[in-house]
Amino acid sequence: MTHDVSPARFARDPHGGLQPSAGWFALPFADASFQGIPGHAYTALDRRDRWQRYGFALDVLWPGVANGKYHRETYADESFVVIDGDVDAVVEGGVVEMTAGDMLHCPAGTAHILAGAGDAPAIVAMLGTRGADPPGAEWGAYIPEPAAAPYGATVAERTSDARVAYADRPDYAPVACPRAWGCGGGGRPGIRQPVGTARFAARTDGRLTRTSEGWFALSVDRMAWLDNGRTCKVRTDGDAAFTQYGVNVRTLRPGWPSSMYHREFDDDETMVVLDGDCLAVVEGREIPLEAGTILHLPAGTAHVTVGAGDAPCAVLMIGSRRAIDTPRWGEYVPDVAAARRGAAVTDATPDPLVAYAGEPPFAPSAPLWTFRDP
Repeated sequence: MTHDVSPARFARDPHGGLQPSAGWFALPFADASFQGIPGHAYTALDRRDRWQRYGFALDVLWPGVANGKYHRETYADESFVVIDGDVDAVVEGGVVEMTAGDMLHCPAGTAHILAGAGDAPAIVAMLGTRGADPPGAEWGAYIPEPAAAPYGATVAERTSDARVAYADRPDYAPVACPRAWGCGGGGRPGIRQPVGTARFAARTDGRLTRTSEGWFALSVDRMAWLDNGRTCKVRTDGDAAFTQYGVNVRTLRPGWPSSMYHREFDDDETMVVLDGDCLAVVEGREIPLEAGTILHLPAGTAHVTVGAGDAPCAVLMIGSRRAIDTPRWGEYVPDVAAARRGAAVTDATPDPLVAYAGEPPFAPSAPLWTFRDP
């Protein structure tokens, strides 16, 4: 059985933005297709007929404008990472002030909405599960919330009907890319101590790892990073693992791969190069990636990323978790291009102990790269 996945083809929207078909793709932020209204725009790349495991977008939020209506989902989790600028999050009736590098995780049942803050448009990575709702079940609801009213993000009465909730908003339509790529800007100090209902424990170096379920907001820079001399990474879910998807940030040293060349059989991955340069090997092809590039890898796509340039490269990585920790998660496979980068096995294997034999172990560390200056 073959698992080869073809690259996407692209169509242009009225503003020249590129909309991918099914398949893997690498696409710079500036070249992506956007949908928008005054004050809010998002990358329109993840059509539901093609991305079925999760929804993903890079949102641009102007100060005082929300990305939707205050709501809670019954079955699906949602997570947000502020990449550039300042954001206000209304969560369970309170306002959380966020900035670049802060992450908000809202498990199913958490009422929330995000809005731009500060004095310039912010960029936010947004991730939400698809397919979590049982057939015929109500997805969730838009609910009244006074704290969301200043952002135009509340409803008068509870409703699960989007047409009712958004009756006061214009329809989204194609727009040009609304701003240049940026990472790490913002006028706030960042969330240095956890906010929310999840509990965290401190390592001996003071860095924080999540130990319980619940919603939280916290700077990624403050989380528990690990380093093996090649890659420095943080798993944002800590000891209490996310079940619907994974979110992590990896910092790649020049010339070193993020992993061994592999494919997942039933799980998608999406990456965003936050800062620096790297090289992706996808289905045997070498593709240079620069800051702001989105790399989408549907299930079955063989891939690896390798640090490039003369400085560390930071990459936001997300992926679904349908088959994680099962014998059918996927496989590590040989590849000539990946082997030139020291990132391929000689013989195919599903066993990470075989694929990473001889690799130095990961140990607690400070981050090699941070969103904000320490």
